[in-house]
Amino acid sequence: MSLLSGATTRRRTTTLRVCGAVLGAALIAGASMVGTNAATAATNTPTTNISTGGPIHILLGVGATESQRIASWYFPTNVAQSLEIQKTASMTDGVFTDAKQTVAASEAANTAADSSATDSNTKSIPGIAAESGYINAHATISALEPNTSYTYHVGAADGSAWSASYTFTTKSFSGDFDFLFFGDPQIGSSGFTDDDGAGWADTLKYATSTEPDAELLVSGGDQVEHANNEYEWGAFADSSDVLKRYPWASTIGNHDVGGKAYEQHNQVPNSLKVPDFYPGGNTTANSGGDYWYMYKGVLFIDINSNAYAAGSDAAHVNYVRDVINRYGDDAKWTTLVYHHSIYSPADHANDRDNQQRRFDFTRSFSDMGVDLVLQGHDHSYSRSYAIKNGKKANVNEQPAAPEVFSGPGGVIYMTANSASGSKYYDLTTPDATQGYGADPLDPKGERHFANSVENQEHVRTFVKVSVTDDKLTVQDIRASDCTTLNSAVQHGKVDSCGVTLQPTATADPAAIGSTVDKFNLHATLPTTTTTLTASAAEQTYGTAKPATVTATIAGGIGTQQGTVTFKDGSKVLGTAPVKDGAASMTLPKTLAIGKHAVTASFVNADPVYSGTNSKTAKAMTVTVEKAPSRTAIKYSGGKATVQVKATGFSVDGTARIYQGSKRLATVTVENGVVTSKLPLKKGTHNLHAVFAGTSELSTSTSPTIKVVIK
Repeated sequence: MSLLSGATTRRRTTTLRVCGAVLGAALIAGASMVGTNAATAATNTPTTNISTGGPIHILLGVGATESQRIASWYFPTNVAQSLEIQKTASMTDGVFTDAKQTVAASEAANTAADSSATDSNTKSIPGIAAESGYINAHATISALEPNTSYTYHVGAADGSAWSASYTFTTKSFSGDFDFLFFGDPQIGSSGFTDDDGAGWADTLKYATSTEPDAELLVSGGDQVEHANNEYEWGAFADSSDVLKRYPWASTIGNHDVGGKAYEQHNQVPNSLKVPDFYPGGNTTANSGGDYWYMYKGVLFIDINSNAYAAGSDAAHVNYVRDVINRYGDDAKWTTLVYHHSIYSPADHANDRDNQQRRFDFTRSFSDMGVDLVLQGHDHSYSRSYAIKNGKKANVNEQPAAPEVFSGPGGVIYMTANSASGSKYYDLTTPDATQGYGADPLDPKGERHFANSVENQEHVRTFVKVSVTDDKLTVQDIRASDCTTLNSAVQHGKVDSCGVTLQPTATADPAAIGSTVDKFNLHATLPTTTTTLTASAAEQTYGTAKPATVTATIAGGIGTQQGTVTFKDGSKVLGTAPVKDGAASMTLPKTLAIGKHAVTASFVNADPVYSGTNSKTAKAMTVTVEKAPSRTAIKYSGGKATVQVKATGFSVDGTARIYQGSKRLATVTVENGVVTSKLPLKKGTHNLHAVFAGTSELSTSTSPTIKVVIK
């Protein structure tokens, strides 16, 4: 099947599977890599694009699975290259031994002319020179073992020039994990390349040191400002050693695409490099291609959104569809990554190319069962509502909802803000004339209709995604304040900063490490639970104040709405609407005497997005007792009058008149009273009456009266 064939689509199933890993004898299948060395962040320390004789610009790229990595680097002369790797525990005092393995690298002469000496932001750097005669090399590291530390270096195959050594540690090949997503570093964009590199290094250091479970670093594109500026690439790759210890999943941005340096620095797995995936079909001068990889059950598909015209968007859609058809059944989540934010909240909100992508992509992505789309380009943060076919999927989804289920065809689109601080774009006003108007849930009309959250504070941030079978927990986290290595602010490229974008002199930044936005994206419709309580476990038949039963609805997403049906066994007692998560009804006062197994069943008003229907797991017993009766006796003129009362009843029944334990008479009570002749002998008599009770009324005994007959 061609990866451009336009084959039919399959929606991701709700059965969540975790891909296993097969370990071969050769280094072809490896592990999730987590760095163990402390990151080294630059503090405005100049980097360089000129080698002193050894490898430079080393990047550890993502591989085809969680068990593979691809290392890339530059070398100043055209000689054979290789990578040496060894389990760290088997090394001798940090020195490679015969236990090392050698991976031969592919090499190619660089074709992109280094623009470091001519670009405005770097040409005035003292001693600047352009790289010349360099080669790019790439080595695939595979078949690593889980939960193992490895050390590697790269360089000339003859051993004459090795890089420094770098250590990473693999984790399990399956199960939960975190990955980090970074918006446009765009090193050099502020005009101060070293400062941009220092901010980028600080974000990498902070993110990987505070998020120890992070295993993968994902790019939103625009690694550099000028596509072929190797000084900028040096500041991107070499200001920190983090990108040499964690797998970097690169994405082509519009500032990367216009040269071949991106491809020289990044070799990606499963890449399809056809003219449709290059702007204008120019494979000679531009970088391009689409690629995919599977990481611990998450299918990542990365496309070059710079190529969009002349049928390129349709080609991207076919590529994504075919990858999902082939591999989606093995994925618990499907994530797309590309540079251009189609629901941009800032400068690019109404760009014509973005309008075209909104038209070209959204219906197809909904049909394919994509869960999450990660984007950059707009140097601001946004999180969309669940979007289906270009519209809000769930009309009841609220802004900044902490719990989200996107439903069939719903897709969350996210845009990451700058991870380096080199450039920020301010949020723009929605424009309905451009087909991108305001969210009706925003009373100020400032947020675009597609977005649940939009944010700009002019501080560096990154996005953390925690992956489980059941949900993705997504957080946008502040990595800086208004002054900490924040070059666009420091150099006056923007004149405000902080939560309310105050002038820099009075800025009100939130704490580093605090969260801009956080939400859970659920894989399946969240369940609800229904529990039942009663104001009393017992009531009397015919009572004026019967018991009230209350069904409490928990779980699901948001405030639950719907109807609860209350039953006594199989008999429906009644229904009640759910309000504020609960529904109540008063039991019938004529509920039959005896024990009643009361249950409640909740039918959700929104069973697509809000939560499942549910019912009580166990019936609650309510006991109805006979109503109490009150009996009195009077004696006068040779007659006994027995009176029986019960609130709410006209009493009929049988009563007996006793003297002590001796029964003197049995009488029939009608409408609560009976008078009967009762001759008594002379003397003193102690009389009482006993009402026998009925099917609804309890028995009762009158007080004893003293009767003297003379």
